[in-house]
Amino acid sequence: MPNHSQRRTLPILTAITVAMAAGPAPAQDNKLALEEVIVTAQKRVQSAQDVPIAMTVETGDTLQKKGITTLEGLSYQTPSLYSQDGGRVSSLAIRGLGSPGLDTVESSVGIYIDEIYFGRSRLSRNPLFDMERIEVLRGPQGTLYGRNTIAGAISMYTARPTSEFEARILAEGGNLDSYKFEGYLSGPLIDGLSGRFAALNSERGTYLDNEIGPDGGGQDTEGYRGSLLWEPGDSFEVFAKYEHMNHENEGIFDQLVSDPFGVWADYPGIDLKQDDNQQVGGTGLQSLRNPGGNFSSDSAAIDITWDIAGDYRLRAVTGWTKYDARSKDYITASPDDTLTINGMTERTEYWSQELRIESPADRRFHFIAGGFVDNYDTFTIPRANNFASLNLGGQVLGPTVAGLEEALVPIFGPIGVNIANGYATGTQESFRLITPSGDPVSGKSNLDQVIQTWSVFFEGTFEFSDKWHGVIGVRYLEEENSVKLAKGTYYRNGDGLPWGAFPTGSEITAAAQAADPALAALPAALLDQVYDGVNANEIAPGVPFTSLPLLIAAPGGTPRASDSIEDEQVIPSGKLQYFHSDDSMFYLTVATGFKAGGFNSSNINTYSREGDSFDSEDALSVEVGGKLTLLDGSAQFNFAVFRTEFDDLQVSTITPQGAATVLNASGAITQGIELDATWRLTDAITVGGAYAYLDAEYDDSDELFCGGYQQRIREEAGEDFSQSPCTFLLDDQPSGSDELQRAPEHTASLWGEYFAPVSGAMDLQVYGGVTYRDESSTSLDNYFYADDLTMFNGRIALYHNPGQWSVALFGNNLLDEDGLVLHQDNSGGAVKGIITIPRTYGLQLVKQF
Repeated sequence: MPNHSQRRTLPILTAITVAMAAGPAPAQDNKLALEEVIVTAQKRVQSAQDVPIAMTVETGDTLQKKGITTLEGLSYQTPSLYSQDGGRVSSLAIRGLGSPGLDTVESSVGIYIDEIYFGRSRLSRNPLFDMERIEVLRGPQGTLYGRNTIAGAISMYTARPTSEFEARILAEGGNLDSYKFEGYLSGPLIDGLSGRFAALNSERGTYLDNEIGPDGGGQDTEGYRGSLLWEPGDSFEVFAKYEHMNHENEGIFDQLVSDPFGVWADYPGIDLKQDDNQQVGGTGLQSLRNPGGNFSSDSAAIDITWDIAGDYRLRAVTGWTKYDARSKDYITASPDDTLTINGMTERTEYWSQELRIESPADRRFHFIAGGFVDNYDTFTIPRANNFASLNLGGQVLGPTVAGLEEALVPIFGPIGVNIANGYATGTQESFRLITPSGDPVSGKSNLDQVIQTWSVFFEGTFEFSDKWHGVIGVRYLEEENSVKLAKGTYYRNGDGLPWGAFPTGSEITAAAQAADPALAALPAALLDQVYDGVNANEIAPGVPFTSLPLLIAAPGGTPRASDSIEDEQVIPSGKLQYFHSDDSMFYLTVATGFKAGGFNSSNINTYSREGDSFDSEDALSVEVGGKLTLLDGSAQFNFAVFRTEFDDLQVSTITPQGAATVLNASGAITQGIELDATWRLTDAITVGGAYAYLDAEYDDSDELFCGGYQQRIREEAGEDFSQSPCTFLLDDQPSGSDELQRAPEHTASLWGEYFAPVSGAMDLQVYGGVTYRDESSTSLDNYFYADDLTMFNGRIALYHNPGQWSVALFGNNLLDEDGLVLHQDNSGGAVKGIITIPRTYGLQLVKQF
């Protein structure tokens, strides 16, 4: 377990760098002034240095030179942003607050593409191509962005059609059998109408060698985007877009990294090391062909802007998305998995409409106001071969066999061990829970969830003077979340019978004798008698052993049930800005956040309201910050100091049956500081850096059930859970740490760029960056931590200006860091993890027209 009293403070170098940028230096000529960055974080066009929000902005150019192609890559270089792609699910967090990585739970970090909301965190794995810019907004953004932005928002903008012809082709090849082809065409079609078409095809080969199944870690992505911009006059424009993306994982990302309790001690040749070797596989129902999964999305948007009398502006933004997630995954990353997802397909269909009015910004009082409505429909697609297979026998049959051996060996001698094991052989499929995606005959899905919301919002700014501005905002929101959940309706066991069916003594005998020649010599009647006796044995008054499956999960045939949750919320915020000069702005922000409640589709208990739903969570945040332009415009230094308190925090925990479930378990506090700076030293050299310190801890908790690893640890320390279940509190954890998951204490980045002519026709660009992320918890009980990571990236490019072409060598993770980015309990007490993507490098050719 990590020693938190000795956590490293290497990133102090970053603080020194930004202090240098803020300190005295000779005045620079205006030719060294940094380019102004324009954003729409507050739903209107502004300079980033005038916005009272802690934010990071990346443009299309900076994404290219930093080698950022995904949100996970962006997170390594952005203070307080944490993104982790776990293969089947993805997790996003800002300032230590993130969503449980479950299919039916929306993200705490709102993702917006061209102002259209994307509520599922798995959409975060779509590649970043042909982007205009990305704005990462830290802290609650509920007033202008609505629900589920309680931690912050990531707002992405794709490149728009141009009024003049442009074209670009990119070809890239590298190690790991990787390649990428990307390009766009843009320009006028007819008078007033421009178009743009962009496409991407990329592949990264596998980097995890699997000794007992397909290799893992590969990705294959392709997509295209078409857009139109119609400008019939100066006061009216229409932007329309359609996009299709397809992303496929090749193989599994997880691997076993340790086995502290000897769970796999008898498995031949198992390799338990943190390296590029896996032993992920399954047998029978647990076996998968082409594991990994496929994730595809289609989206469309129409954005209409109309300038009306009085310099007011009307805006209508309409969005539609369809997203399919087909999973084929070994959840437990072991040679004989206890939980396998085989072809389960979840589909989400979404539409939204926002109407807003914006007043002129050059008046003493200006505002933005509007209304918003959207509709989510998420359901599983019923197919005969789509199911999850969960082996629950380990919890039951291990102790049963041990008890039988103790009773039978004194009577039958050594053959008593075989008789005891025969009982497990004959009943094991009765404890394999098969949960399909629905009924392919009737077409009814296992889950059908509809979320409908509407809201109105207002944010007004009053300029008390040239130096003091006050901003007040509020959003009123109503949401209805309805679900039809077929828990138990279509459940069956490994024998294909309805869940709860149990074999007779003679059926157990037949299976045991067929599997063990030593038992074939014994009279079947004798074994029948022994096994019938176990079946009839009462595990509680009036409850025979054969009822055990029904105590674990809802019985097969349970009626498909409906439920709904209604929420209404007022989300206010206030900001006070002080403009000390044209080059310095300080602000105080008090903001609230709201994340809606929902349902647990993975709860396998007999249907009841308890445990099937969870309530909303709330946040109150206070932030003090400043944005300074220094050295005659050649440097910028920004800072933020924040504290956020959360109530009814949603956390993902494990039920006694081993299923993941979300509940409102705790309160939490996150607080810290964030710094970033950029300094253009000369015409050719620019440097920058960012640093974040985060203190994120639980400060309240309900009692939660332990996972298998925690229980084993505590049992070995002498605790007895034979009479009562193993439980723990988040704010008083047996592990000794009360910190939030995905909340590294220190994150930092340093970068430098050299860009200058090397001849009359050629420019040279050299970019290098180093990022550091401290260790952070990856399990709710804080027994497991992701490693601290130091990553070096670099790029060297030559640009031939007359020919409009460039060639570049690039490398990411140049030190080949192989630390764990995910570290968790594997079913049965072993430990699994996901390592960083190894060193990648390649050659890139670009031709522009």
